[in-house]
Parts: sequence; C-alpha cells; structure tokens
Amino acid sequence: MISPLHRPHHRRGVTLIEMSIVILILVSLMTTGLFVSNKIGDWKLGRQASETLRMVYSAQRLYLADNPTRPVASITNAQLIAYLPKRQTSMPTVTALDGRQLPI
Repeated sequence: MISPLHRPHHRRGVTLIEMSIVILILVSLMTTGLFVSNKIGDWKLGRQASETLRMVYSAQRLYLADNPTRPVASITNAQLIAYLPKRQTSMPTVTALDGRQLPI
C-alpha cells in the first residue's frame, strides 16, 4: 500500500476537452431551442388557419341549412358572408408560412 505521502499529485481543474464538451452541449441545446421556437410560430399560423377554415365551413353549413336545394359548388363568398360570425364584411384570409395572405 502506498502511503499518502507518496501518492502522485493530481491536478484539480477542468481540462480543455471537458470545456469543449460542455460548450458543444450548450451550443446543441441552443440550436435545438431556436429550431423549436421557429416551429412554434409555424404551428400558431397553422392553428389560426384551421380555426378560420372551421369558421367558414360552419358558415357554409348554416347557409346550406337555410338553402337545402342549393348545390355546394354554386355557393359564392358573397352569400356566405352573412353567415360568418362577428358580423364580418368580407371573407377572411389566412397567412401562409412565407407571410403571404391567402384567400379562402
């Protein structure tokens, strides 16, 4: 058994490899966070578009309930506007992922 006086001295501290690994992990986490935050914005746009389309679909169903003999393909935007909630005066639009406004 080696006595405590004859043990080799080990330096305490952080090596360059350990620091590099920690920095690499932090950069990876930050990159993942930025990627996820961008996708959350896309998800919000998709959610808003889904709600808008659901609103127009409901207006179309209400219109067809009042006009059951009318073919679906012949319904115009002007006819649906009166059935949209919140007394809208025009058909809503949705925002595409590239920022363009898309008509319904």
